[in-house]
Amino acid sequence: MAVAVPSFELLEDAHESEVYLKHLVTPIIDEHRDASRTSRGSSCPADPALGIPPTPTLRTAIDATSHILASTFSSNNDGVQTETTADVSGGQDLGWISNGDWMAFNNVDFYASGLTQFITRVSSGAAAGISGLVQACIDSPTAVPVAKFAIANTGGWQSWETIPANLTPVSGVLTLYLTFASGQSSDFVSVNWVTFS
Repeated sequence: MAVAVPSFELLEDAHESEVYLKHLVTPIIDEHRDASRTSRGSSCPADPALGIPPTPTLRTAIDATSHILASTFSSNNDGVQTETTADVSGGQDLGWISNGDWMAFNNVDFYASGLTQFITRVSSGAAAGISGLVQACIDSPTAVPVAKFAIANTGGWQSWETIPANLTPVSGVLTLYLTFASGQSSDFVSVNWVTFS
């Protein structure tokens, strides 16, 4: 008895350099504007006896150069809360951030490096003398930061500023941690989004 061997047509998307299987993959729709793309992951098991080659699987990765909304974190240490933002983008920001807080974003694609800036949309209504550091760490909240900047009162909890900081080059699909450090225990910053350039 002959076994029908399915044939697959691989399509190369020149813009994203991704491989897709024609008619077999349902597009992934991401609710977070411009925050994810599909990328090639590990292969499914092949069956050489049937002549079936390995087929690529798709996974969702967050494009490091997109606006990564702080409210879409993968996990955190429960010290932060979301709130409706008055920033021009609308949606939600992450507030009530104080010393020791962190949030993680899984599968952030930094490509083959070349990115040199960590850019963050932040606000602060902290009292006089209250300030702290916003830090980007890779794969652990206790890792040495690859970027950081200091933040103090910006004029109010909904008075937003975009702050760039130099980035130590990183590459690949990694877990991004935003960590927060301050010499005081009070809340000192709210975050709307981060991006890399």
